[in-house]
Amino acid sequence: MKLPFNLYRVYLPTDIIAAFYPFIISWFLKKKMAVLNKKEFLLLFLCAFIVFSGFSRYLIVVFLTGLALMLYYSNLNKKYIGAFAAIMLFISTIFSKALLSFLKLRFLSKATKASDMVRLQQTAVILDLFKKSPLLGSGIGAFSYRCIRSLTNPFSYEEQILSFFPKFGVLGMAIFFTLIIYVFTKFLKRRELFSIFYLALFLFSGWFNPYLYSSTVVLLYVFIFVLLNSENKFERRNHAV
Repeated sequence: MKLPFNLYRVYLPTDIIAAFYPFIISWFLKKKMAVLNKKEFLLLFLCAFIVFSGFSRYLIVVFLTGLALMLYYSNLNKKYIGAFAAIMLFISTIFSKALLSFLKLRFLSKATKASDMVRLQQTAVILDLFKKSPLLGSGIGAFSYRCIRSLTNPFSYEEQILSFFPKFGVLGMAIFFTLIIYVFTKFLKRRELFSIFYLALFLFSGWFNPYLYSSTVVLLYVFIFVLLNSENKFERRNHAV
């Protein structure tokens, strides 16, 4: 399957936000802070376009998982669910050949294997770079000339979490993982299993793509901050009522 204008994929820097949009809506639905309406449904279709045209296997799976959770937590009017299902079925039927071709290309093709091979090559390069300064690291802009995917951002690797080790060293990564453990512990004490799943899925993206530090992802960090700080406020409000 070919995209229009001979494009292989459409890269949008906001694709990870679009992929996690159903998770954000799911959290608000779970807290009874929102209901699904026409605006959310329109945004869902827009996010679906962004995610699927972006061709990221990881984000496609994330989006579909979040979509299932969103429908699960919503006390949605059946006419909206029916309309959404009918539209998706209609689109899938009309473009069934293109859809099958898309799935085969993105998950089973030689291009996919070549993409995975690049990540394996990055792993070896990053580990060699880490050995040069294992304790303190070489700084946030550290990169190796042996493997550069972007001339404008040579420090950017798909294996992003692994690339943090040569950047921050053992001491820096100890702080990094301490912060992560602290956040997970806070969620665990509150039995916020949904939030734990959301954050784990987000962090897991760093093993495949350079998402974890960028200007666009700041919105997801803001949402995680809201998750951490809002629980007590909601509890006090519910007790007051």
